[in-house]
Amino acid sequence: MGDHHEQRNHYRIHYPGGAKPLLETEGLQLRVTELSEGGVRVLELAPDLAAGTAVAGTLALCNGERYDVTSVVGRREGEETVLVQLVGVSFGAVMREQQHLVTHFPSYRAGKR
Repeated sequence: MGDHHEQRNHYRIHYPGGAKPLLETEGLQLRVTELSEGGVRVLELAPDLAAGTAVAGTLALCNGERYDVTSVVGRREGEETVLVQLVGVSFGAVMREQQHLVTHFPSYRAGKR
């Protein structure tokens, strides 16, 4: 496999199949597949947005909390786009969202994809 080891600076939530928060931006509702206080991974972002493009919108979490956020297009991986430099979501907000998932999705396991 190789010796590549990526150290993450932020705790990350991988959403289970039935739970997908939405990032609402410029009339689009993008499904979120991963969240941390430093970035978000979404499905279906316009393919013509180049890396480095600013994205602003409202993030509606599964637990009902909503946040005005800004981010930057980082990279694309298949159907997903990774938005980096996320501003507007705290570590506490990520932890509350994780607790909601643990409570409402019995098969969800924190830290597992």
